[in-house]
Formats: sequence, C-alpha cells, structure tokens
Amino acid sequence: MSRTAPAAGAADEPTTDDAADRRAGRRLPPAFAITGLLAVGGLYTTIPIADALADRFGVGLGTAALSGTAFGLGYGSGFLGIGVAADRLERRATIAGALAAASAFTLLAGLAGGFGLFLAARFLAGFCAAGFAPACYAYVSAHIAPEQRAGRFAVIMMGFLSAGALGQVYAAAVEPWLGVTGVYVVLAGLLALAAGLHRAWLAPQPAPPGTESLRAAYAHLGEMIAMPPMRATFPASVIVFVAFVGVYAALGPRVEAEHGLGAGALLQIRALGMPAIVAGGALAALVAGRRAPTSVVRGGLGLIAAGTVLAALAPTLVLQVASTLLVATGIGLTMPTLLAYVASLPPPQALASATALNGLIVFTGASVGQPLGTAATGAAFAPVLLAIAALVALSGLALRRG
Repeated sequence: MSRTAPAAGAADEPTTDDAADRRAGRRLPPAFAITGLLAVGGLYTTIPIADALADRFGVGLGTAALSGTAFGLGYGSGFLGIGVAADRLERRATIAGALAAASAFTLLAGLAGGFGLFLAARFLAGFCAAGFAPACYAYVSAHIAPEQRAGRFAVIMMGFLSAGALGQVYAAAVEPWLGVTGVYVVLAGLLALAAGLHRAWLAPQPAPPGTESLRAAYAHLGEMIAMPPMRATFPASVIVFVAFVGVYAALGPRVEAEHGLGAGALLQIRALGMPAIVAGGALAALVAGRRAPTSVVRGGLGLIAAGTVLAALAPTLVLQVASTLLVATGIGLTMPTLLAYVASLPPPQALASATALNGLIVFTGASVGQPLGTAATGAAFAPVLLAIAALVALSGLALRRG
C-alpha cells in the first residue's frame, strides 16, 4: 500500500495516501464485482440454453454441453498465461485489455456459423476474460492491509459467484427473444462498455517493485505448488465448482421432467441462487479475521456437500430447491475465504500469480461440472451427485491436513 510518514504530533491523523487508500479500498470492490459478473457470466450462459445450442448447430445435448467446458478450460488456461503475467504488467491496461479482448471473442461466438468456431471462440473468450480477476485482486490489494483482504475479496467474489446464478438467468431470459446470437452479442457489448469505463476511470498502477521476470515467475510456480499449505487448497479449489455447476446442470432437467415446470419456473429457481450466494459472501466478510480461514472454508464445504447430497436424494420440489440454496450459500462462504487464504501465502509481488494458480484449478473444476451434470440422468443421477458430495467432504479433510 502507498504510505507517507505522518508529521510529528499527528500520529492519529490519516495521511493523504492513507485516506486515498481507504477510499479506493471501499469503492473498487463493488465496481470490480459488477465487472466480474460480466467476465465470468459467459461460462454459465450455456447451461439453460443447451437445447437451443444443440438445435442451432445440429449436435447432441452432450456435445452442446462442451461449450461450457470450452469457456472453462480457456478461463483456466488464461489464468496460467495472462494471470501470471499480471504481476509484471501495468494493471489498468491489463484489466481493460482483457475485457476488450473477451468482448471481441464473445461477439465472434455469437456470430459463429459452425460449432467448431463457436467452441474456439468460447475458449478464447474465457482465456482473455481470465486476465481480469488476478489483475483486479492485485489492484485492490495495493490499497488495503492484508487483514482486510478477506472482507474486500468477499465483495468482489460476490460478483464472480453471482455469475453462476445470474449468467443462467440472463441467458434463459434473452435467448427466447434474441436467440443464441443475441445472448452473446449483448454480452459482448456489455464487456466492451466495461473495458472502456475501466480504462477511463482507473488510475494507472505499475507492477510492484521487486517483481521478478516472467521466466523466473513460471519457474517459481513450481515452488509455490510445492508449498504444503498451498497444495492443501487444491482439492477444495477444484471440487467446489464441479459441485456448483454439476448440481445446477443435473437438477434443472430433472426438476422439469418430474414436476412439469416450464422455462419461467426454472428461471426463478436459478435466480434464487443469487441471494444465497450473497448471504454466504456476507457471512464470509463477517467472520473474516475472527475465525481461521481454513475453518471457514471447511464450514462452506460442509454446506456444499450437504446440499449436493440433498439434491441427489430429495423427493420433493421444495427440497430440491433447498439443495441449490445450500450449495449456493456454501459457495459464497467458501470461495472468497479460500482466495484470501491463498493470497496470504506468497510474497506481495507474486500475489497475482497465486490467485491465477487458484483460478486455473477452480475453473478446471467448473469446466468438468457441466458435462458431468448433464450426464447425471436416469439411474446415474443420484450416484454421480453422491460421488461429488463425497469428494467435497474429502477436500475438507485435505485442507485440515495441509
């Protein structure tokens, strides 16, 4: 953080830099949360419109689900590429550039005439969008004390996590009116607007002093991976979004088939995930600094596991909806706390690299979640979800031992 020594006798008076940091620490997280919603929302757009994608490109439903996998793999790969480089680049330019490039490839996805081009555009949109998160976390971290990160990160993370619910709601609402093309053309326009606003609004922020070369950073990624506390976070990081995306992808068609619900009712069920995620994020901010972060993460994993078990076994619509709320609340509690914990492990000049590594692992899980959930039909429904719940529980044990 930027600091100026106080004048004699003014130890209790905030310096100009202190006051500026506090203002930035308050106003940046909500703005970045909204942008994070746009950046990550593209991942979830394919869940409610899988049937429309299958019809448009003449592919099977399982193949159409790969469009979510493409974005997720691109997003994870982008963390390893642009995310690690974010520690070495001017951060305002990284944020605006990542959003502008994601906008261009999202537009290409909307206009694609073939499924191969659509998948490629989805991958590249995810790859470019991944540059936003590490740069924005590093940008905010320059203005706040380490002990404040969990609370501020919780605010930002609400945007990323709300994308899981709102991305589905957006696509389900827009597709009947504007088609698949409209879903991605409108999203591309919003990303372009966000890129322009951030370029105009944010102050330049150069890379921190002491930042190592890019080659050295990649060499040190191996050292970071070898850290026992960092390594212990990997199982939780990968499985939480397998559960989140998988439960929604599996439960939607089942609820529709069992209860005869239409698109509007399914849209409302997906929308209920938003306040649950916000509630979990608010709880994460409330307990930040009061409880050990690993204990908070294990509590969130317990909620996710319980919700996934309930989704597998619930005999009624009410319990099926309740299962999604448990999973969403657990996600809101787990992810910002886990990210803040990961960010506390490396030195400041490697903060973006650490969050990028975490993002790679998280979105590898997210890319697996949709095809896994789509495959959980008929007799496979309960076994697949129960297996996911068991892996969530085991990831909590791994975190305890790290």
